[in-house]
Amino acid sequence: MSLRNNIIFIFIIWFVIIAGFIGYKEYTLSQGQKILLKTILLDPRDLFRGDYVVLNYEISQLNLDSIKHDTINNISESKYIYLVLQKKEKYWAPVEIMTTVPDKDNEEQNVFMRGKIISQHDNRIVIEYGIESYFVEEGAGKELEQAAQKSQLEVEVSVDKFGNA
Repeated sequence: MSLRNNIIFIFIIWFVIIAGFIGYKEYTLSQGQKILLKTILLDPRDLFRGDYVVLNYEISQLNLDSIKHDTINNISESKYIYLVLQKKEKYWAPVEIMTTVPDKDNEEQNVFMRGKIISQHDNRIVIEYGIESYFVEEGAGKELEQAAQKSQLEVEVSVDKFGNA
């Protein structure tokens, strides 16, 4: 193979990898079920990245005493969990925490999100879902911060059938 062919081959490989990442997220956006989540805190600015928000959801910090779950040992040993959500009035609320992929029996009523356990203290766990950062237009971060402080900030999240948000 010539040098030119090697360079073209490397370019094609990188293009496929980048297109795969984009396609993966686009699949979740287009095929996923839309759910509405309530936020509780955010941070509006980063010197290097410009205006973006760090979102924290009510479902990000859960008390194991108040939600159905697998045994605590299974949860603490598992790197990933599946949070089953059910629509309660306007927002989706946690119903159960599982360490295995939930059954898809009540697909119309329940949605599940895959999350990573960040920490566990006593019976409280902190979970990340991959939807905690969101880039916004220049200057919009402060406006969103004020809305969050007044409990007026809601986020519509698309969740696919695999639990990816």
